[in-house]
Amino acid sequence: MSGLAPGEMLEEARQVMEQEIEAIRALADGLDDAFQECAQLLSDCTGLIWVTGVGTSAAVSSRFAHNLTVCGARSMFLSPADGLHGHAGVMKPSDLLVAVSRGGESSEVTQMAEIANRLGVTTIAFVHNTNSSLVRTCHYVLPIRS
Repeated sequence: MSGLAPGEMLEEARQVMEQEIEAIRALADGLDDAFQECAQLLSDCTGLIWVTGVGTSAAVSSRFAHNLTVCGARSMFLSPADGLHGHAGVMKPSDLLVAVSRGGESSEVTQMAEIANRLGVTTIAFVHNTNSSLVRTCHYVLPIRS
C-alpha cells in the first residue's frame, strides 16, 4: 500500500472490508447441521478442548483456542510437533480435539487425530477439503467453505 494517496488508501481499506464482509456472509449462509453438531460437542465437552494445526492453520488454531478460553471453555493449542513427540499423552477420553487444516492433508495434523482417536478422544476436523485424509480420520467434520 506504499505510495497510495490518502483517498486511495481509504478506497483500498473499504474494498478489503467489503471482501471480508462477503467472506463472513458466505460462511453464515453455509451453516448447517454440521455446525450445530460441532458447536454442541464443543459446548458439552467436560474435559479440555485441544486445538491443533500447522502453518497458517496453526495461527488460526491458536486464536480459536484463545477465543474458546475467553468464552469460558477450557481450551489449549497443541502443536503437532510437540504432540507427536509425547505431549499428546495428556489427552483424556473426556477431551475433544479440533484439527484444523484447509487441505486436510497435513500428515502431522492427521497423525494427531489418529493419536487422539486411539486415546478415546472425540475428534473434529475443521477443513475445506471434505475429501481428505483428515476427514476420513476424524469422528466429525465441520466444512469451512471459503
